[in-house]
Amino acid sequence: MKSAIKLLIIIPLTFLVSCEKGGEPGKNESTIWSPPHSQPGILQVPDRLKAHADPYARRVYAGVKEIENLIAAHHQYFLVPEGTENTSGIPTIENKFSYERDGLSVEYAFFDYLSSHRVFELEVKRTTGESVLRASGDWWPDWNAEDGGPQTGKNYGTIAYRTPQGSFEQNREFSWKDDGGGQYRVTYQVWNPGADSGLAEKYEYQFNADKSGSFTYWEYRTNGGGDYIRANWLADGSGKHVLGEGGLAATNEWQ
Repeated sequence: MKSAIKLLIIIPLTFLVSCEKGGEPGKNESTIWSPPHSQPGILQVPDRLKAHADPYARRVYAGVKEIENLIAAHHQYFLVPEGTENTSGIPTIENKFSYERDGLSVEYAFFDYLSSHRVFELEVKRTTGESVLRASGDWWPDWNAEDGGPQTGKNYGTIAYRTPQGSFEQNREFSWKDDGGGQYRVTYQVWNPGADSGLAEKYEYQFNADKSGSFTYWEYRTNGGGDYIRANWLADGSGKHVLGEGGLAATNEWQ
């Protein structure tokens, strides 16, 4: 994630967010937390779209499942087992945990800063010390990302997943803007692995409270060109898929 956060003032905060269950940070009790809006099942679409027989409807739902599968694949590593000790020396600000998931070693930490801003980082390793996953991000509750200031009911967050690809890492990252009232926007980017990696794919999603929504997709091929897709769906599961633009655009709709 390409953001640098420099804060000159750090103060203790009691920072309470949606938890599965757990105790107050800093005590030898369960502290179970995972980034809000980055949990399996958060991307709500009509059931009819999920099961639609039309091939273009399936392509649209596959675009939604792309990010949903990413979240589901790594979500469990953020759940601290009950009773895990917080090993931080300053637990009112910093929380550190070491535990195992699926036979893998997990190091997880999150930090609370001024303005109720939470930063988190995580690494998953094999018993041999080989890295399986690195993740990092931040969470801004009651924050208007467009205006860059506090606003009750709006939330903003980012998360990046880095997984080994040979001698390089594959970077997948997304940000979400919770506009309140069940409406939120997600940007999802996939980067080519490599020392000089560039952007490979980008999605921009809009999810609405009635389960309607839309996304735009850009593909960036290494030799130039790539697909450009716009799609939208209604609350009843009908929708439209548009490949390309201008006079060459191919439009397909389903009911």
